[in-house]
Amino acid sequence: MVLVTISCSPTTGEPLAPAAHLGDGMDKHIMTMASQFERMRPTNVEQETYCNFAFGALHALARSEELGYRHHNRQQGKSTRRATAVGKIAARMAKRGVTAGRGEWLAGYYYNDALFRMDIAYEHILRHRTGLKNAKAPKLLKKAVASGLPRRLLDPSWTRVHDEVNDLKHCSWEFGEGPGIEPDEAVEILRDLIKTVEWALKHGPRHQNSPS
Repeated sequence: MVLVTISCSPTTGEPLAPAAHLGDGMDKHIMTMASQFERMRPTNVEQETYCNFAFGALHALARSEELGYRHHNRQQGKSTRRATAVGKIAARMAKRGVTAGRGEWLAGYYYNDALFRMDIAYEHILRHRTGLKNAKAPKLLKKAVASGLPRRLLDPSWTRVHDEVNDLKHCSWEFGEGPGIEPDEAVEILRDLIKTVEWALKHGPRHQNSPS
């Protein structure tokens, strides 16, 4: 089974050629992780929130694979190519109201979205588990581990994606060719995130309304 997206022409309604399917072996990984979400049963809004963000990360990563991010990411000059694509996409939006349905820029969009959603999901889990609403990442990690959450699920996976997302937010001009996390590493981080979600659903919060 291969995950494929079919797009239709905004003018004729005719099906366009399908987007590239997931990379070799990736379809199996994505399907396995999707089956884990299928079995999840969140019981409150906090659990629903981090489950939603985590599944969003999986879906975004799958879309980036379908759109060829893995292939484009190996090619130099992608920042310039994407900037050129932005102009063309913006022109279509301005003239015809049509958004992007494929292409290198969209692949990068979904890949970055996957990284951001992984970080958000992890942070929601840790804050729900510990009750720390405003603590910085090091304190949050320390308190989560002290509460019983296995360190192996958080470090290095959460620390790696958290640092990467912070770099994307605050100093992305220093590495204009895109994130340092490669697709295979993103898959491994996502696997740990899903295990963390499963653990959190099973064990719930453990805090006494910590104020900070």
